[in-house]
Amino acid sequence: MTSTHKGYLRLPHLSKEARKTHLFPSMQASLISVGQLCDSGCITTFDQDKVVVMFDNHVVLTGHRNYTTGMWQVQLPTNTATSQAATEDLPGPNILQHAAHAAVAAESMPDRIAFLHACAGSPAISSFCTALDAGYYTTWPDLTLARVRQHLKEPPTATVQGHLDQQRRNLRSTKKKPKATKAQALPGTDKPPGEIQPENSLQPHLCGMPAHQRTYLLRPARTIPCRIDEWTPVLDGRLVYDYDSNAILAELMTSRTGPALLAAYKCIHQALTSRGLQPKLQQLDKEASSTLKQYMLDEGVDFQFTPAGIHRRNAAEGAIRTFKNHFIAILCSTDPEFPFQLWDCLLPQALTTLDLLRGSRINPKVSAYAQLNGAFDFNRTPMGPPPGTRVLVHELPEAGGSWAPHAVPGWYIGPAFKHYQCYRVYITETAKEQIPNTLVWYPLHIAMPKTATANAATAASRDFIYALQNPRPAAPSHRAIS
Repeated sequence: MTSTHKGYLRLPHLSKEARKTHLFPSMQASLISVGQLCDSGCITTFDQDKVVVMFDNHVVLTGHRNYTTGMWQVQLPTNTATSQAATEDLPGPNILQHAAHAAVAAESMPDRIAFLHACAGSPAISSFCTALDAGYYTTWPDLTLARVRQHLKEPPTATVQGHLDQQRRNLRSTKKKPKATKAQALPGTDKPPGEIQPENSLQPHLCGMPAHQRTYLLRPARTIPCRIDEWTPVLDGRLVYDYDSNAILAELMTSRTGPALLAAYKCIHQALTSRGLQPKLQQLDKEASSTLKQYMLDEGVDFQFTPAGIHRRNAAEGAIRTFKNHFIAILCSTDPEFPFQLWDCLLPQALTTLDLLRGSRINPKVSAYAQLNGAFDFNRTPMGPPPGTRVLVHELPEAGGSWAPHAVPGWYIGPAFKHYQCYRVYITETAKEQIPNTLVWYPLHIAMPKTATANAATAASRDFIYALQNPRPAAPSHRAIS
């Protein structure tokens, strides 16, 4: 980084070298050099809660620690006498310069992009850019491919924790490669054996079946990824990968018994059928009860079993890995104090954001989510930062007493799809789910975007133009009735 301007802090008790500052436009926060202060004769004392800077037995600066960022924040003095004394060695006339400040806090575009990326489940940046280029996020405000490539150059920690894979082999091998020998052409052809491909090598594996309306049933998710091992999942899950829409669906089960498995499969089967995706073929592993097989036969669904121990023969095994990586990234972005027994409440947003990243095979111009549920409107159903974020929920006046607090603590667990501009929140005191529309967020890993000055001015101008173009009708005149 290169500084563009130089200046001096308004601290008259310190020397000119101690007050020297540099302006870096790319930095989002101001930093004070402790080494620069100590080289000028200052004594800086840090403890767990505060910091004190002294010079010549006088306190020059004091500050308190911000436990969110882990850094100490110092408030610079702004009184008139100090300001005039500090400007004596500045260029120009020795007068106090006036400044105008915005009444509405401004935001930075990197914070906005980081916030929307976290709402999307902290996916891999390459997958995020591919989905943006395909037009799957058109309703998300201020989210464009150019802005993501400009402001999201490094993946967040949650993305790395969920999507980091082991380095592939033979990338920098020190073994000498054998010299290539010219292969002889096969009889009746002019190509070597390595260049000959059967005509049906690119055809689907399922021969004799139509190229649409095929569904692959996944094996149950036996383990739920988490950061700690102090809890045990109470619920199990059944994952289904639909080939045509390229969507990944999930349904929770209370146990791994045959009736629970059948009930979960019925829910997913009915969901696909109601959207015009009638399953015709199921690929199963060995965990299929007789009641599930009979249900498939009654619904006219053919099924096949994969060989024991060879999961790669089931095309849906890759979908299991994709879902786990995405869900791990979401779990790693939650608050450390989030109760992990609520992991199943995070699935709706996890599945929605995952299917928004995947393109449909029926219509590649829409996402897998849009193929099943229609276009996702972020303004109608807003998503908050990563599920598992601490929030304060507005409490209606009739719910509390006259002197009761106006907000109660809780945890954000996902959007409310059946409610307009509302959220799903778990209230800590009542241990119940609530759907409010007014929240205050307290995320740890990202900064909540604020209303930018330009956005506020644009919104006010838009409302003013609308009021001029659509005046209210004149009130009807009142006539006396005789």
